[in-house]
Amino acid sequence: MSTDKRFKNMAGKQFGRLTVLEYAGRRREPCGAISHFWKCLCACGKITIVAKSHLTTCTQSCGCLNLEISTKRLTKHGMIPGKIPTPEYRAWSCIKTRCTNKASTHYAEYGGRGIGICQGWSDSPAAFREDTGPRPTPKHQIDRIDNNGGYWCGHCPQCVSNGWPSNCKWSTKKEQMRNRRSNVNLTVGGVTKLALEWAKETGVSVENIYNRLEMGWSDEDAVITPVKHWSALRRRKNGCAQ
Repeated sequence: MSTDKRFKNMAGKQFGRLTVLEYAGRRREPCGAISHFWKCLCACGKITIVAKSHLTTCTQSCGCLNLEISTKRLTKHGMIPGKIPTPEYRAWSCIKTRCTNKASTHYAEYGGRGIGICQGWSDSPAAFREDTGPRPTPKHQIDRIDNNGGYWCGHCPQCVSNGWPSNCKWSTKKEQMRNRRSNVNLTVGGVTKLALEWAKETGVSVENIYNRLEMGWSDEDAVITPVKHWSALRRRKNGCAQ
């Protein structure tokens, strides 16, 4: 036991979850200061050595208290059962990261070009899960219905004040590709509309329109050429007919 007149015997005292057992001597702390240390028993059963200055200011357990608080914060929404994130939580986490974290490798493609996540979803993975529902199959991914829009729930205060509609759903890669094709802007006769809108108006499917564009057709030919005339026009475009 120390002979320092300022020394106070703390054996038997309790600090948070820690009960002081006995004096553990003087030693140097990581900060460089020389302190009195005490051997303590934590409520969880673990023995730990703690500096007196820490016992009387900040240390309340062997570390188990902070771990419990952290775990509760992460699992209160029930999306990390057994510390394994659900598919819905992983999707939410990826969306938030690429929309808000400038260090993300995908930030430039999303947050960097104005694609954001609404406050309702950003603040709550549980709200995201409730709105989108469970992932239908392992092949499904979260898809934005309007590729020019963000990850919006459509009903949080931010979405309502900005007039943002619900803009996400679970889709397969094939469905995502179809969605991207339908959101291509095409100009015909000085009027610009989405490929999906032109398809509904002319009766030419989005798939046909997109295939024609890939072959080098103009927007107007791709949109207004009836399907039954496609073969003839296709041969003409390829230089096979006069």
